[in-house]
Amino acid sequence: MLSKLMAMTRAELKSKLASIDVSAVKGRSLKRKFEKIRSKKEGGFTLLELLVVVLILAAISGTATIMLQDTDRRGAAGAHVAMMDELSKGIQTYRVLHQGKYPDLWESLLIDSNGATSDREFPGFISSDLIANLEIATINDLNGTVSTYADGYYLTTGGNPGAGNYLSEADRDAAIASSGGTLTASDYTTVADGIVTTNPAADILTALNDVGITSVRNLLNGGVGTTVKDKDGVTDISLEWDCQAANLKKTIKDKENDVVASNIYRPAAANGCGKEANDTLTDDSSVAVWKGGAYRVGVPVGSGNTDPVIIAFGAGPDSTLFNPEEIGALSNVPVYRHVESDEYNHFITLWQFKNGAISFQAIIDGAGDTKDEELGEIDNTRPT
Repeated sequence: MLSKLMAMTRAELKSKLASIDVSAVKGRSLKRKFEKIRSKKEGGFTLLELLVVVLILAAISGTATIMLQDTDRRGAAGAHVAMMDELSKGIQTYRVLHQGKYPDLWESLLIDSNGATSDREFPGFISSDLIANLEIATINDLNGTVSTYADGYYLTTGGNPGAGNYLSEADRDAAIASSGGTLTASDYTTVADGIVTTNPAADILTALNDVGITSVRNLLNGGVGTTVKDKDGVTDISLEWDCQAANLKKTIKDKENDVVASNIYRPAAANGCGKEANDTLTDDSSVAVWKGGAYRVGVPVGSGNTDPVIIAFGAGPDSTLFNPEEIGALSNVPVYRHVESDEYNHFITLWQFKNGAISFQAIIDGAGDTKDEELGEIDNTRPT
């Protein structure tokens, strides 16, 4: 009998006890014990105890979530630094493998660098943090001007004073007369054909072309993008999306199409709102210009070069840097994650014009931060 009871489950024992008629139990003492056993409740927590446990678990969970979120952001910052290094090395390697030519077909960061004046603006999906570090100018605006000073003169021993500071012939003669015979006309250098300032006209365009940067990707800004998708192997469906510049953030968010922030400068066939053809850079083309500080992006402190011409382009998937047919091309397009899902999420390449030549300067992220500033996010010395 004992072995049978021991073989029963907890539920079977409870059922067995419940089926016994208490009145059939002999003896007052045994009957009381039996009633006590049968009526005894299973042990458990009170409501207050459960509430305390729930509150403790909630507090632990909340703290862990905050810590994990911060860890996730710092991890992303670490990935961004690695991507910036990869891009920098990739650009320099590409140049070595292509006889001094840099990758081409960068994204303009504008609606249309070659379009109407109203289109030569930053599109709404560019981060406001990035825009705060940029200005827009035509290549001609960045070039210097040529000024002619007929019969202009300067004292040779004093060095060339620069455009706008030359003496007229009358002023030169007056200086000679007042010198008491110590100066003659031979002591002056004549400037008859004009002087060209720091960046001669067309020098920047020529410098860009000389290093292989000839064309950019621009936005369509108008109409709709369309593509045909295979729905079920039998039926094709046509997708359309709005490519008006003012509506691009809405287009990116719309789940009814395949447009995402990372392919927005690509043509419709690639689920983007970019032009079908690339735009050739001209003297009249507008470009984004870095104004976030020369020293921040690696210009040597003490060089005196505090306001150099630094042009900014986006590193998008149509760049030859990511073309698998090119020698030394990178296999993946880095994506910056510390922006909203409907904002531009590519890294930015910076190019400095100096001494008549263009050279690669630095990589910044989609929020206008430098590599050193991203490292601060990893070290938790600045906010992510």
